[in-house]
Amino acid sequence: MSAAGSGGFKGASAAGLAEALTAWFTVAKELSPTLGEYATKLVQVDVSAAESDRRAQDAFSRISGRLTGQ
Repeated sequence: MSAAGSGGFKGASAAGLAEALTAWFTVAKELSPTLGEYATKLVQVDVSAAESDRRAQDAFSRISGRLTGQ
């Protein structure tokens, strides 16, 4: 059946589609800032984990040096 023969969306179908598309576009606008904030927080976690690893390595080196007399 062709698009001309189907009559397209009408009434409740058209209203439902318009409502769904409006909701989708509203959420889509908020997605980019949300993902940006998420990425920023991931970087903060990565930096914190790297600092923690460095402190642990420093502590291990100090203890190892004491135990081996170096």
